[in-house]
Amino acid sequence: DPVDVAWASMVLHHLPDPTATVAAARDALRPGGLLAVIEFGPPTALVPDDLGFGRPGFAARQRDAMRAAVSDHLPEGAFDIDWAAAIGAAGFDVVETTILRIDRPPPLDPDSRRWVLEGLHHFASVIESRLDDEDQMVLAALTDPHDTRAAVHRADLELHQARTMVLARRI
Repeated sequence: DPVDVAWASMVLHHLPDPTATVAAARDALRPGGLLAVIEFGPPTALVPDDLGFGRPGFAARQRDAMRAAVSDHLPEGAFDIDWAAAIGAAGFDVVETTILRIDRPPPLDPDSRRWVLEGLHHFASVIESRLDDEDQMVLAALTDPHDTRAAVHRADLELHQARTMVLARRI
């Protein structure tokens, strides 16, 4: 039987032909059924550009390294898909496209600082080879909870994360 809602969150960009999957979702939905898609949004920002050690601009270099590392594991162009256009072309009426944001300015609460530390630590091995020696030292300091410069001890950390959400109805 057709379904009322199909939901895809941070998965379509992994597929070699996401348009075919969106078309299959259309076929599974009843007329008027809702498709909800969550995909990449603007880049995540965690640390200030000038950390007080290392070269200024670490945040941008870290974001670029993350994007490059993630891109290496995705089909070509995955970051560049216009999801609203792709969903519309698959036979949907796009009813809303919005950016869902988490914006926490400094100072972050202790739980948020730990979340930033875990995120930096988790991706450190993925991006280390893409950073020069000085930026690797900065990343090591940020991820070492015993270092006074570590993410868990910093009052200047911020948390800005976003995803694109597209809601569409089957025509």
